[in-house]
Amino acid sequence: MTNMTLTVQGMSCASCVGRVERALNAIPGVDSASVNLANESARVAFEAPAAEIVLTAHRELEKLTLSGAQQRLKDQVAAVYGELVHVGQHLDPACRDAEALLERSQARVSGVVNLLLRPGQVFVEGVASPHSLMAASRGAYGEAAGEWTAADAVGYSRLLSLPGMLYTRAA
Repeated sequence: MTNMTLTVQGMSCASCVGRVERALNAIPGVDSASVNLANESARVAFEAPAAEIVLTAHRELEKLTLSGAQQRLKDQVAAVYGELVHVGQHLDPACRDAEALLERSQARVSGVVNLLLRPGQVFVEGVASPHSLMAASRGAYGEAAGEWTAADAVGYSRLLSLPGMLYTRAA
């Protein structure tokens, strides 16, 4: 399911809103449409198989090339950005800031995604990227990757427990 926000001009009453909604809902492939008179906008939900395939592939590349924190931040900013645009605040300077963050987050998102397509379904069969975080880890997890030692883990645990130790001492 894909959502799109459209600008609708020339509406002056609730009757106009109803006519626009009926016209949008009559378009083949449109699942739902809602019109906002005050913002002169319409949100349309529709099936878009090609767009869904591209988005699925792109999300897989993001999983491979972005850190978890980058993915969460990008998703939160995208949600705020979408809401600002939906309510007609696309000229707000916050939109430029969000656009800059979103654009920058995509700088390393590139590669190849192999997909298996079946009627009404898409399956990811493989992903590769020159910016893969998995490749950067040498394909090993934990101490076997050679990025840290057991002594490093002990020190890290001590650092993490410091606030609790200080709390206990202060009691």
